[in-house]
Formats: sequence, C-alpha cells, structure tokens
Amino acid sequence: MVAKRTKQLRTKLYTSKDYEYLGKLLVSIYESGFRSHRRLFAFSFMRGIFFGLGGAIGASIVVGVIIWFLSVLRHVPIIGPVFDSTKHSLEQPN
Repeated sequence: MVAKRTKQLRTKLYTSKDYEYLGKLLVSIYESGFRSHRRLFAFSFMRGIFFGLGGAIGASIVVGVIIWFLSVLRHVPIIGPVFDSTKHSLEQPN
C-alpha cells in the first residue's frame, strides 16, 4: 500500500500554481527569521562575502596540492625527464 502511494506521488504532474505556491512558501520561510529588510540584506551580503572567500581559499588549496603532486612526479624515473625538459623550455628567453 505504501509503495503504491509513493508511486502515485512521484508521477503527479505539478502545475504552475503549485510551483508558485511553493515559491511563496520558500520566500516566507527565508524572510521569517528577519524582521527588517536591512538585516536581511546585511546577512545576504555577509553570506556572499564568506562564500567567495571560501571558494578562493579552497581553490588555492587545490592548486597548491596539484603543484605539490607535480613536483613529486619530477623524481619519478620515466616522467621526471619530461618535466625537466618542459621546465627548461619554459625558462628559456625568447
């Protein structure tokens, strides 16, 4: 009985009115914690700053790990000479 009910819920097509109602509910939930728009905008601004800062720090860590890994590969017998020749060709002045 439960499986039949969940199958019916999955196959139900939602109308634009349903999505509009859901959007209004989400907006009311988001705004319910903030009594003033100034506080809401300040919170959103700070959230954006921290989101950008976290992305920059995360990207720096990933690039650092990749560079470290490539420097370790320089000591591998087969791949090492390829890295050395690439480094030598990049360091030559034009």
